[in-house]
Amino acid sequence: MSYTRTPLSRLASAAAGHLTDALFAKPMLENKAPIHSPAVCTAIADAARHAAKHSVAKRQAAVQARKIQNKLAIHRQFADLGAEYCMAAQLGPVELHKQLLNRGVLHPDSAQDGALQLLQNLFNDLRDEVKPCASLFLHGSVGTGKTMVMDLFLTALQAAVSDCRVRRVHLHEFLNEVHLDLHMAKNSLADMQTSRTQLRSGQAIHHQQFGFFDMSSKRWWLLGEKDDTGRRRTGFAASCVHASRHGGKPTSIEQAAHKLASKVEVLCLDEVDISTLQDCVVLGPLLRTLCELGVVIVATSNCEPSKLYAGGLNRHIHLPPLTAAIHSHCVVHNMNSNCDYRVHMLESEQRNHEDDDAVFCWGCTEGCRRGSVFLDLWWQRLSGTIAADADVKNVSISYGRSLRVMQSRCQDFVRFHFDELCATPLNAEDFAALCRRFRAILISDVPLINARAHPEAQRWIWLLDQCYEHHTQLVMTTPAHGPAELVDLQTIAQGGAGGGCSLQEVYFAVARAASRLNEMQTKTFQQACAQRHK
Repeated sequence: MSYTRTPLSRLASAAAGHLTDALFAKPMLENKAPIHSPAVCTAIADAARHAAKHSVAKRQAAVQARKIQNKLAIHRQFADLGAEYCMAAQLGPVELHKQLLNRGVLHPDSAQDGALQLLQNLFNDLRDEVKPCASLFLHGSVGTGKTMVMDLFLTALQAAVSDCRVRRVHLHEFLNEVHLDLHMAKNSLADMQTSRTQLRSGQAIHHQQFGFFDMSSKRWWLLGEKDDTGRRRTGFAASCVHASRHGGKPTSIEQAAHKLASKVEVLCLDEVDISTLQDCVVLGPLLRTLCELGVVIVATSNCEPSKLYAGGLNRHIHLPPLTAAIHSHCVVHNMNSNCDYRVHMLESEQRNHEDDDAVFCWGCTEGCRRGSVFLDLWWQRLSGTIAADADVKNVSISYGRSLRVMQSRCQDFVRFHFDELCATPLNAEDFAALCRRFRAILISDVPLINARAHPEAQRWIWLLDQCYEHHTQLVMTTPAHGPAELVDLQTIAQGGAGGGCSLQEVYFAVARAASRLNEMQTKTFQQACAQRHK
């Protein structure tokens, strides 16, 4: 299966829920995720118009039709898709995929047929309430449609089982929430223990160990801190110590898994890659506990489980619990394909591409007038004002911090130098906050990145991932002449590990980012960004 003009990506997990609501003329739930898929948007709009004619709640259905019809501008070439997708989605991802093939939206691809069949089997088990259901781990090279087939499954599931509690999330965002939850739980326990000690003796406790964490430390994001005996333990060793000291009491990670399992039945994790020791230590027991509690996991990754965290610190100790959890509870499937459909989509659009529409200024040396003029023209085009009229203000990012930015007067657009974003201590959640806040991000002087600039490379990848996930327009200047040249993959692959990070994993992430950069240059993506923020 291949894309003719644009990938059927970002099929939001809530799309089929909207579709079911439209079919039965139920009020649209305002807290559902926004819809990005043109096929699903069209099907919902058609269903809502049909409901408006034949349902008692004509007014509600008409409002739904107008609201969802506005979403169709994201991909206008899909606006003629009919309401037959309503029934196809309820039959499963395979039938929905066939409908897309019949209409010429997608082309056959044998590399994805096996994945679709596995997803259909999982769909059947969930629809028929067959328990336990085996989870699924899809891996393959970048741009092969792993996310698309997962989203087809998710759309079909909510069309057939509208009350199923599902969530689709990028792994970085998911792990950030888990780390934050662990941090808040640790602080809560510390405050309780300190209060009790002060009530008993009038003195504050200064050193108390709970589970994995040392309560006295303010560097909460670091695992393996000293315990009350002065030793550092992480991962499996920490679990053994916890079990010996606390018996059957759940660890903090297991408690977080129980909390999550009470809210979700199907969890779809997109782009699973492990680049830090902390993520590797947390994800293994978290996935194991979730699966034991009956949560169905559908995950996508660029590499098989045994190659995760390649080159990472103490990999031989911390990776086995994660791979054991995946192989024990998931069907691992390789979507073996060397075709990157994002590249094909860009090449097909470049035949009619105009220079005025280019969002990336390639081959632009640092500080040159050409790059400055390029960004100034885009700034005026987006905001309607000149760069000199921009405001410099502080905007909120993660963990209660703020970042000083140059933003437009309408507060929808922001401009940075590369070093302001990627040479400063920012994390993935910081970039997510910026992407949620602003419609477009303009960046000047993005350099060629190699292994010596590993922190910058990691932050650049996080920024691209968040822009792609949130449909935030990216405009940049760089001396590179294309996505593949922007980061030196070979140097990064041979760079080894440092600081508890896996550079080999960064290699996979960079390859994915280069693939996404191809799509982010297309008119289709630019239109999606504009429609997303209306």
